[in-house]
Amino acid sequence: MPNQTIVGHLSQIDDSYFAQDDRGNTVLVSRCFKGGCAPFSRNLVQGHTGEPVQAEFCGKHPARLLISGVEVYRLTQQVIDENIAGIRHTQSMMRRFGAIWFGAWLLFQVGIEWLGRRRAETGAKNV
Repeated sequence: MPNQTIVGHLSQIDDSYFAQDDRGNTVLVSRCFKGGCAPFSRNLVQGHTGEPVQAEFCGKHPARLLISGVEVYRLTQQVIDENIAGIRHTQSMMRRFGAIWFGAWLLFQVGIEWLGRRRAETGAKNV
């Protein structure tokens, strides 16, 4: 159940999109940075500047977005499940990357140690 709803018009400043109501309240609708866009994807709002918008939030999480009366986003269980699956996939990939990195580092250290001992043994034989 949404606990914050803003009804107004979509405005854009640089690469950020905002919804501003008649009372001057402004809510961030989409802003992109390194990790992605939030709270809504930029693809949903691009090209709709100046159009009427209704954005609903549950806490800080986007729940629903209507632009010119057309629902372009709704938080559903399917969306939540897809997000969770994406997060789990990313975590799995990071664990694999960490294991591979650690294994390569360990192999490198063993190789350096082995080369050092071999040179020491070769140097001792030549004396």
